[in-house]
Amino acid sequence: MKPTNQNHPPRLGEWILQHCLGYEDRQHRLGDFEEVFQYTAESEGRLCALRWYWWQVLRSIPELVRNSFVIESSIIKAQMVYNSLPLI
Repeated sequence: MKPTNQNHPPRLGEWILQHCLGYEDRQHRLGDFEEVFQYTAESEGRLCALRWYWWQVLRSIPELVRNSFVIESSIIKAQMVYNSLPLI
């Protein structure tokens, strides 16, 4: 069954989750979120599904912030190592 706009998660929320989730399991987890959203929209209504989905997005933002610091510190460390290598 092809999802309609009524039972498809908000695009902005999907975009935020794409940037919060780890690369390894991103597509799998986004699919899980969409499946639960569709089920909730059909069984309890779109408003309830939207509330649940945005709660998941808000819960994921700290992970996005944490990941950005980890990536940034990794880049800085890599630059420090590169800069300390002797020129040949």
